[in-house]
Formats: sequence, C-alpha cells, structure tokens
Amino acid sequence: MKTKTLGSNQLSLTPNYILRQDKRPTLSETSTLTSVPIIDLLEPSALVVEKISKACEEYGFFQIFNHGVPQELCDRMMAIITEFFELPPNKKAPFFTTDHTKEVKLINYYVKDVKPSSLTQPSKSVL
Repeated sequence: MKTKTLGSNQLSLTPNYILRQDKRPTLSETSTLTSVPIIDLLEPSALVVEKISKACEEYGFFQIFNHGVPQELCDRMMAIITEFFELPPNKKAPFFTTDHTKEVKLINYYVKDVKPSSLTQPSKSVL
C-alpha cells in the first residue's frame, strides 16, 4: 500500500486507485468547471439525451431538475446519504459488493478483486 503524507494527515491508497503516469490527465489540457452540468428534464427529449451524453463524456456527472421528485424526499435522501458516508470504513465495508441481488449495496466498478475490508477512505481534510 502506498502512503502519501500531507502534514499530519496520511492518505493511504491501494494501487488500484493510482493511475499509471501515462493515464493521468495533463493539467494544462483540463478545463475548469465553474458549475456542475445542469439538465432540465422539461426540455425536449432529444436535447436532454444530448446534454446527458455530453455531461457523462466530459464531466462524469450532472444535476437534473424538473424531475418530479418532491424536495422533501430529496432532502431526506441527501441527509441519509451524508450520514452513511460519514460512518467509519468498517461500518460501510459490509455494503461493498458486486452482487446485484442484494437490496442495499455499494458498487465500485473501478476496484476489481479487492476485499471490501481492505478499502480505505481519504480524510476530509485531504479532499
């Protein structure tokens, strides 16, 4: 396991999380993002599909609105997600799986053949 020290904080990463040098982005070639791509689901379907495709290809994520999900439900979901991800790694580890039949699961398609107990989380101060 490789360790990078930042002040008094340590960030431990398995090699699965470290890109080979030739695969790393060149910072001079990356664009800055002033906001998350936002997609309005009330726009024509063809435009929505085009915007989602572009957001996925260029940024890897996006935010949608006019989706019809009540704000109260969105707020509850965000609170629960935040609470879950603030748990210590050993409490989250049982939820890492590739078994799609499980009712509750965390799936990381970038990590192959790694036991959930070996995964570590970076500290918030490093992020």
